[in-house]
Amino acid sequence: YSSVLGYTLIDPAISFSSSDTEAIELTPLSNNSFVAAFCDESSDDITFAIYYTNNTVIKSQTDADTNVQNCNGNDNEVSVSAFNSSLFVLAWFDANDTDITFGVYNLSGNNISTIADVDTTIGSLSSVSVSAFNSTAFVIGWSDTGTSTSQNISYSIYDINANNLVSQKVTDTISNAVLNRGISLSTINSTA
Repeated sequence: YSSVLGYTLIDPAISFSSSDTEAIELTPLSNNSFVAAFCDESSDDITFAIYYTNNTVIKSQTDADTNVQNCNGNDNEVSVSAFNSSLFVLAWFDANDTDITFGVYNLSGNNISTIADVDTTIGSLSSVSVSAFNSTAFVIGWSDTGTSTSQNISYSIYDINANNLVSQKVTDTISNAVLNRGISLSTINSTA
């Protein structure tokens, strides 16, 4: 809600087949534009769209991944963070392939990097979070249900070309009860 704009329906074409809409992420690109990313329950895909704050569409709904399986069964499966006013990173949990994936996109909705799989053995439940450090690098974190010996929270750092700058680091080993409850990352400045 904005006291200036009031309530705004972002896109009437977005519909959910259940009341579980926890996989919606928004991030500002500039003072008058933002990216909306979500898991589309009707087709189990990761979708994003770019809007001006006056609700004008910059880029209509675009699928980043067309088969992630079971959107409404997994929470916190998509995350988005802006590098600047024209580039953003989109990360998601793909239950179909049991991996954490990301891509870097521009305002036209084009992927400017390769679609990269960060961890390909995460199991059937996970959550993901991404945060840009600056205009060229970001940190990605995720929970991993993998095997009974690899249930943990990990992070890695990449650049906008999908080059791995810091390999996977495990921050904590966790129990199965909290694995898909969500994680959140936020960068402090351009290096931390």
